[in-house]
Amino acid sequence: MEQTSHHTELTIAKSLARQAGKAILEVYGSEFSVTKKSDQSPVTEADLRSNAIIVKGLRLAFPGDAILTEEEEDDKTRFSTSRVWIIDPLDGTKEFVKRNGEFAISIGLIQGGKPLVGVIYAPARDEMYYAETGKTAFFEHAGTIEPLKVSTCGNLSESIVIRSGSSTDNRVARFDSLVKSSLSIGSALKGCLVARSHADFYPRFERLWEWDVCAMHLIVESAGGRVSSLDGSELTYNKENPRLDHGFIMSNGALHPHVLEVMRNG
Repeated sequence: MEQTSHHTELTIAKSLARQAGKAILEVYGSEFSVTKKSDQSPVTEADLRSNAIIVKGLRLAFPGDAILTEEEEDDKTRFSTSRVWIIDPLDGTKEFVKRNGEFAISIGLIQGGKPLVGVIYAPARDEMYYAETGKTAFFEHAGTIEPLKVSTCGNLSESIVIRSGSSTDNRVARFDSLVKSSLSIGSALKGCLVARSHADFYPRFERLWEWDVCAMHLIVESAGGRVSSLDGSELTYNKENPRLDHGFIMSNGALHPHVLEVMRNG
């Protein structure tokens, strides 16, 4: 059966990510304020401006699709449509506040619980990662485009683990004596570095949300990697509660069973 193309959806998502990125950088270069949401996570004008651009653009282009975004109340209309856009308009707000450039925009489209389109754009770096289901993932920077391919490393002792730049969870430290080295970076760029073969796996223990993972998931798998929950089961999206309480593993695929074994015996 021929694979359905989602080129239009991908093209529009990329365009909206760049538009939102410009708005984010305008705030980034100013003296912005930071407020706290009800869950005590930070939010800035950049989060809200990015969200407004992306949501407006998607509603105009795809009025029949639902939208789940971090910055708006979940109105549950996503359960009455076949396709849902899952958005984090500023992934890595803590990194944004630190002004370290390690933040990104994540836009994913899912159907039947599975990602169809994924776009991650890091405006401070002008780095774009994207994928369409059934096709290769790509990296775009400074006018050049290259296909993404995960590493072929199959031995933990030769591998590079990537961890969150702002995490306070020390459970990833169990890998320190088992791997060659580790990297640290913020936001969904962690999964992108696995897809780009700059790291070999990314274990996540802490709670997070579907909008943190959806686009990254497709990009890693489209680059030849594997994504699963910590027990090895498949991650699916558009659940009643979009919170992911039990973490996940993203890897180059070859290392996946070894990482899972460490998790089980840890």
